[in-house]
Amino acid sequence: MKPDFAHILSNLRHENSLSQKKAADELGVSQALLSHYENGVREPKLEFIIRACEYYGVTTDYILGRTAERTYDGVSLRCQGDCDRRNADAASLIIALLSEIGDAPLSQATARYMNYSIFVILSALRSSRRQYEPLFDASFKAAEADFIENARRVLEGGDVREKLSDALLREKYPKQYGAVLEMEEIIKKAVLSLKQTSENS
Repeated sequence: MKPDFAHILSNLRHENSLSQKKAADELGVSQALLSHYENGVREPKLEFIIRACEYYGVTTDYILGRTAERTYDGVSLRCQGDCDRRNADAASLIIALLSEIGDAPLSQATARYMNYSIFVILSALRSSRRQYEPLFDASFKAAEADFIENARRVLEGGDVREKLSDALLREKYPKQYGAVLEMEEIIKKAVLSLKQTSENS
């Protein structure tokens, strides 16, 4: 953790004219623990960092001292428009859920699958994927299958399903969950449009 984190966390609270007790209550930690974070005595877990970013309306890059840009509209993430914000919010929700579920193989499979997905997009934009397509396609399909297998294994446990209920997600992650719902609607409309186009041709 960069030493800037404690200073930035403390500054955000002061900028919002919040007492340490009020901020701690709203962030779901004790005042003593928040004091430790703000003074650099202890390092927070990823779940707390994400909650603090949501609470103060800043990016993880900002709160970790990696950029001076506070929001998704900043240069650091180059997020412009609703689509980019939805993607960033959805990725943030995935990270938070993986942290909550706490299953290492699922986290690793998800990271691998997301990495391959990002690589597909970048390669398509750069038109460089053609050079190793057969090997890459097999690796991508293996990563996808590994993710699906791990997700099914984890979802068979009843307590995990409760953590992923619509009501709980809406309550704990309103911004991110809203973004995911918007994405679902956009994708459904796109699929329906493609289906209608193929039926008409």
